[in-house]
Amino acid sequence: MATKVTQVGEGSESSASTQAQLRAVGEGRVRRNRTGQFVDNDEIDEYFGRQHNSSSDLADPEPILRLLAQGVVEVMAGMRDPAQLANWLADEVYLKVRERALGAQQARASRGEPVGRSYFEVASVRSQSPRDGVIESVVLLKGPTRVRAVTLRLEGYNNRWRATSLAVL
Repeated sequence: MATKVTQVGEGSESSASTQAQLRAVGEGRVRRNRTGQFVDNDEIDEYFGRQHNSSSDLADPEPILRLLAQGVVEVMAGMRDPAQLANWLADEVYLKVRERALGAQQARASRGEPVGRSYFEVASVRSQSPRDGVIESVVLLKGPTRVRAVTLRLEGYNNRWRATSLAVL
């Protein structure tokens, strides 16, 4: 599909056309490229936005579920840097995990607590697929004194599984 690109001032009704294009820029439907041409954002997203994948096109999600569940609990405990999980987290989820880890770090520092070792092992993984390319799962992590549940939603896009929702209970 060809991308629509128009130069400012093209055509006989250039004033009306330019005003309409500038309104579209203000509404976020199009943008200007470096040469001053207007480019439709929907067409750009078609090529460079999220490209959803089928479950059959992706690797088995269980190892990723195990890794993410343990990794997020370790991030909250201060044992792991959140950036180590960035490849498997959607941007919004990564920002929330990083923010929560920073809050936990500040709380530990205010109480004078050192970073503790957290020994959690995966006790069980339960998953279901509400639709192709999506996995919803609960991972139970067993520690020395308690069991934690981590809920995850993985979506397959751009040829990998990414966590688009995550909660530690």
